[in-house]
Amino acid sequence: DFCLSRGLGDVYKRQSESDDAGIAIRWMPESVTAHEDAILGAAGRHDIDPDLVAIVVLLESRGNAKAKSPTGARGLMQLMPKTAEQIVSERGLSDHDAQRLDEPAYNLDLGAWYLGQQLERFEKLVDTEAEAVAWAAAAYNGGPSAAAAALRGEGELSDETTRYQAMTRTLWAERRAAKSSVVKTK
Repeated sequence: DFCLSRGLGDVYKRQSESDDAGIAIRWMPESVTAHEDAILGAAGRHDIDPDLVAIVVLLESRGNAKAKSPTGARGLMQLMPKTAEQIVSERGLSDHDAQRLDEPAYNLDLGAWYLGQQLERFEKLVDTEAEAVAWAAAAYNGGPSAAAAALRGEGELSDETTRYQAMTRTLWAERRAAKSSVVKTK
C-alpha cells in the first residue's frame, strides 16, 4: 500500500519524521529551495510529500515566483487564474485576487491543495506510488479529465503533458539520489 495525500499515508509521515530539516532532494536548485518554508507549510497543510511539491515547482516555474506563461499561468506552481478561482470556490476561501498568485505562500497553498486533489483521485486508480505521482502530474499539467481519459485508454495526453508526466516520473524516482540525470546543479 502507498499513499501520498490526504492524511492517508505512510509516505508523508515518513517524510516529515525523517526529513525534519526540509526538502530532502539534494540536487534541487537553490531557486526552488529558497521557497522551502512556504513549500513545507503548504505540503504540511495538505498532507502531501514536500519533495513532490518541490518537483512541481521546479517543473512549473523553476522557482520563479513571478513566472507567467504565455497562456496566463502564474507563480511558483503556474496556476491558471480560472483554476485558482475554482480552487478558491471549492475551498470556500475569501479575499482572492489573481494578483495574489504571484505571492509564493498563496500560490503554493492553492497549488498544493490542487495537486493533492489529483493525488487523491489517481492513487485509487493505479497500483504504485510512482504511477500515482505520474498520473497526478499529468492531471495537474493537462487537466484531470484528460488524464483520466488517457488512463482509461479513451484518449491521449498532449505532447506537453506526456513530457511533463515523464519528467515528473524521472525526478520522483531520482529524489533520493545524490544527483539527477536531468537537473544540473552547480
